[in-house]
Amino acid sequence: MDSQRIPGLSLAVVRAGRLVAAKGYGKASVELDAPATPATLYALASVSKPFTAAAIMLLVEDGKIGLNDPLTNYFSWVPREWSEVKVRHLLTHTSGIREEEYKGDFLEWERQEHNQEEIVRTAFGPPLARPGEKFRYSNTGYRVLGMLIEKVSGQSYWDFLEQRIFHPLGMAATRNSDPQKVIPNRARGYGLSDGRLINRDPASASSAFAQGALISSVLDMVKWDAALNSEVLLKKTSLEEMWTPVRLNDGTTSNYGFGWILRPVNRHKAVAHGGDMPGFAPFIWRFIDDRLTVIVLSNCETAQTAQIALGVAGLYVPTLLSPEVKKQL
Repeated sequence: MDSQRIPGLSLAVVRAGRLVAAKGYGKASVELDAPATPATLYALASVSKPFTAAAIMLLVEDGKIGLNDPLTNYFSWVPREWSEVKVRHLLTHTSGIREEEYKGDFLEWERQEHNQEEIVRTAFGPPLARPGEKFRYSNTGYRVLGMLIEKVSGQSYWDFLEQRIFHPLGMAATRNSDPQKVIPNRARGYGLSDGRLINRDPASASSAFAQGALISSVLDMVKWDAALNSEVLLKKTSLEEMWTPVRLNDGTTSNYGFGWILRPVNRHKAVAHGGDMPGFAPFIWRFIDDRLTVIVLSNCETAQTAQIALGVAGLYVPTLLSPEVKKQL
């Protein structure tokens, strides 16, 4: 934390289904001298995507969405160029659709309230590739998935996640990042400029939406991890499908499933996801065969949380850290 100028960080370690560490380090707010704790809330940024994917799979299990359904089954306003895009393509970042465009300054765009259809329309145009042809990370794709959840469920994205995921799992602190709400234990986000900390304002819930607007604590994320080790939320078949590498049109695979990066580490099977947005950098590693999960949430946008979490994992399973891996830390 000292070398990376990280003001605050919270981490949790789960091994064989048991919480073995949950700690906070540094400051949740430097200005208020408020300590980071296991209950501190941080922006999840793109670690929100696994939740969006899980919500889609709940609707698939309900029989309300088909993974191979084209978007045109649900939205009449999408362009003709997207006629071959299916729900599966959005989940796996293989839709080929363009990325949304930011109007004006990026940080100002993050603070504004937005209409979701208007944002998606900025991505209209010929696809960058045919659906299923190649992996290309797409925030727009996950924005559309959030809209699909709202369309099919008849609820807001936030209400659906609260009723179907957060409340059943006891994740009482997890919610959207609305900057106007007073949210206990919310960390202040920071960046670095000329080697000094600067404040970052929270992103509005409508700007980051289903691609990255959730906030949570490591204690709530431990409950999420426990649900992924059982069928309390999703069927085993659904979880296995989420953690299967996407097969591209040419028969090759890419190391992404439905909302999860599938990244073996030194031959240890792992699923993971990270994120970054103004002020925050989270990461979750789940080492499946080792039954080990490490969650690191930080209030510094430049924090190397993937490497920090992997280093912590290596304290519990030393074979995760080969000499080659250690060089990357």
